[in-house]
Amino acid sequence: MRKCKVRLGRLVLIDIDGEYAGKFDRTGREESFAMIAGAEADKEGKLTHLFYQPCVAAEVVESLKDDPLFEEEVMLEVYALDGKETKEKLYAFDGTLFDALLVAANEGAKYDV
Repeated sequence: MRKCKVRLGRLVLIDIDGEYAGKFDRTGREESFAMIAGAEADKEGKLTHLFYQPCVAAEVVESLKDDPLFEEEVMLEVYALDGKETKEKLYAFDGTLFDALLVAANEGAKYDV
């Protein structure tokens, strides 16, 4: 199971274990990924990084709720940021990449300071 680190601050940063290889292929996903500021994938095409502003988190959840990419199970760790520095670990649990999006949608705005 891959690890996923969600960091909540001025941006929502989601980092998933994987070797970075290049830009995420949005082919066929352009509309649903419209609010994503950036995404990257590994050599196998698995998502490794995703980032966007907390103010669009609810829309991101809605647009990606049926995307099979976000059904991957991960070990999820959630952190609060203070600027670019990790402030505190909020919690950790096993879930899916979609759960990471839900956490950002439900709690991200609190840490957008």
